Amino acid sequence: MSFVRRVALTSLAPLLLLGACAEDKPDPPAAEPTSSPPSVTASAAEPSASAEPTLPPEAEGTGPEAAEAFVRHYFAVANYAQASGDARGLRSLGTDKCIACQRSAQAVEDIYKRGGQVVGGDATVDDVRVTNPQNGSRPQSTWVEATVTNAEQTVSGSGKLDGTYPAATVRMYFELIPVGDRFRVTQWGQK
Repeated sequence: MSFVRRVALTSLAPLLLLGACAEDKPDPPAAEPTSSPPSVTASAAEPSASAEPTLPPEAEGTGPEAAEAFVRHYFAVANYAQASGDARGLRSLGTDKCIACQRSAQAVEDIYKRGGQVVGGDATVDDVRVTNPQNGSRPQSTWVEATVTNAEQTVSGSGKLDGTYPAATVRMYFELIPVGDRFRVTQWGQK
């Protein structure tokens, strides 16, 4: 079994986690809980695949609450990209240095360019924890951990990723940096 297929089969969303394996997995700082509500379905919090989600007001800014809302928004945009094949919004949420972001967007685009599709796999985000390290290589970074559950997903027309993937739940980390008055993702992966 190929490395990419193995990652897809054991990860939460095959398209989202394709690129995560390419990055070194740092040790994110321990996260402190925020005062967030316990669970939000990213797809329910944002418009369906017929309209690309827009950045909600609570995700604007660079504080801990904005970081949490930004990660939830990231998954709403990922849900949209997987359902529609339009990954431009997903690309715009990551920096050029976010390998996982770029590869995930590319995987979605490649499937749809080949005439394929992705059915299901919507993410639900729970237990979000935010921390702001004061000392480190990038002190401006904000680390976010979240439990992410994806519904069953079927990929067709992609070749190597074709198949049905069972629902799964994983703990993920995100490193966010402020760019202007909002965050962008510099890396993410499975904890």
